[in-house]
Amino acid sequence: RQERLAGEYIRLAAGQSRREVTTQLWLIEDSVQKNDLKQALVHYDIALRTKAGTYTLLFPILLSALDDPAIRAALKPYIHGDRAWAQAFLTHAIANSNNLPALVDLIIESGGFGVPDVARAQNLDLLARLVSEKRFADARRLYLRVPGARAARLQDAGFDATDRDGRFGTMAWQVMINPESGGSFAKGDGDKTQLMIYANPATTATVATRLLYLRPGQYDFAAKLVAFDGGERGSIRWQLRCPNLDNERPVWTLDSAGTAAGASLSVPANCPVQFIDIVPSGGAGQSGLEATVSEVTLRRRQ
Repeated sequence: RQERLAGEYIRLAAGQSRREVTTQLWLIEDSVQKNDLKQALVHYDIALRTKAGTYTLLFPILLSALDDPAIRAALKPYIHGDRAWAQAFLTHAIANSNNLPALVDLIIESGGFGVPDVARAQNLDLLARLVSEKRFADARRLYLRVPGARAARLQDAGFDATDRDGRFGTMAWQVMINPESGGSFAKGDGDKTQLMIYANPATTATVATRLLYLRPGQYDFAAKLVAFDGGERGSIRWQLRCPNLDNERPVWTLDSAGTAAGASLSVPANCPVQFIDIVPSGGAGQSGLEATVSEVTLRRRQ
């Protein structure tokens, strides 16, 4: 009886002031006990909109519940609403989730990230974490929900405008830059995308890498360059790695020095995803290597 009376007083207090956070926390717990998840989220919403300080308390609880499909369903209206806390929660979840597949489920089931000005950054951050933690299947299904994404690009080693603007993040070509080596994309003739690379003398380093989802089988590799200055014994190594294998040693390499390179390669059955890398070597002279790659292709043999 006392518990029932306490509940009545708390609901009365909530009716007088929805800004009383302690009251909302009690109502959240009461709704959860009654398995009324939709109502629990209503009280979450009130508490989180009332006081930003509740983020620290409530976000971890909400995050730990994302593996429940019912919780994700109740969250959908908020993910695509105008709630500042919902966007802050997604940022928190991307950085802290211990169940990334459930977080990807929430994004996909909600129709994508909600607020356009932050959606791109959140997409890129989540894709980067998925790839870094080798959750390639989840990265693929999230990528396919990004506006403009195409499944065919995941089996295409070539360059395009999206490599220049970075809209697909780790699901497109990535360049690495340091004082001794690096790369950058630029617009070439006819709006084609080109990759300019360099490596200082006595430097060998990966300057560009691309995640691919190639089917097992035989492929023909080709690369074309519109400029190549290798100095003294400078060269470019092209290589294919299987990130699911423990050592990640390349399963295929090709060294070239000139404006064209080509060879056949085999993608093994135990290699469902791959990284193709561009690894220039600056050679032994004084000038190092500079080159501009205009085209990279991998074609599966029929």
